[in-house]
Amino acid sequence: MVRLGLRTAAVCLALLWIAWQPASAQVAWDPAAVVRAYVSALNAQDVPAAIALFDEFGSATDSHHHNFSGADGLTQFLRGNGFASPDAQITTEQLTIVSNRAIWVYSCTCAAGSTRVHLMTTTDGKISVFAMVPPPPPPAPVRTANGLAPWVIGSAVLLAASIGWMFSRRRKEPVPRKARPTQGHLLLALRQMRELKG
Repeated sequence: MVRLGLRTAAVCLALLWIAWQPASAQVAWDPAAVVRAYVSALNAQDVPAAIALFDEFGSATDSHHHNFSGADGLTQFLRGNGFASPDAQITTEQLTIVSNRAIWVYSCTCAAGSTRVHLMTTTDGKISVFAMVPPPPPPAPVRTANGLAPWVIGSAVLLAASIGWMFSRRRKEPVPRKARPTQGHLLLALRQMRELKG
């Protein structure tokens, strides 16, 4: 009976330990907490606090695909992206989190439009990747010929081709064929032969 109680207690402790592990790991990996800390650091213009959010091997990439790492590189990155503007304020527009990764869209008074960032944190809750995604290029303008939309020109070309095809398929008056001198002689001979037999 005592052995059964010890085994049950050991199993319960093991289950509690397993259940507790993912919860503690999730808290450490929480990219939302890192985003909140980054927003606070930028709004307070606290560069050392922002650098402290990065892992020792963490890196940042700006929207022009320039990569920054190490304390000096990250300082340069931060100053180029809002930390050099004393009145800069950042506002989160959207935050999507999957495990230790996040897609963060924010607006800053220091830049026009929204900024999209792909963020990845380490198991100890530090930023390992902070990558700004360049904005999509503007849509190409629709070219027109003499102010007409392309679909109007395409429709006119298709209509003209269809009409031309219909007229080319129209048959002219059939030309009567000339009879050959021997035409119908075989049928005539067969008919005569039947009459002789009949």
